[in-house]
Amino acid sequence: MQWRKLGCPLPILLPTTLAVWLLSFIVTFCEFTLPLILEGAASIILGPLLWRYVASARIGQASTLAALMASIMLGGGLARKLMWPRFWV
Repeated sequence: MQWRKLGCPLPILLPTTLAVWLLSFIVTFCEFTLPLILEGAASIILGPLLWRYVASARIGQASTLAALMASIMLGGGLARKLMWPRFWV
C-alpha cells in the first residue's frame, strides 16, 4: 500500500520492466556470440575484450575500454550528422 501513497505505478510497470530486460538480454547475447565465433588469433574484437576485463575484475581497464567504445560511437554519430545533415533522423 506504500506505492499508492507515493503515486508510483511500480507494481504495474514490473512485468513490463522484466519483459524489456529479458528481450534486451536475448538481443545482447545474440549479438555477443557472433564476435566470439569470428574472433581469430590475430584479431582483437572490443566486445569480447571488454567482457574478459570485467570477468577478470580489471575494472579500470574495462571502464577505459567502455569509454573508448562510447566515444567512438558518439564520434561516428556526430560525424554522420555533420557530413549528411539531411539524412539525420
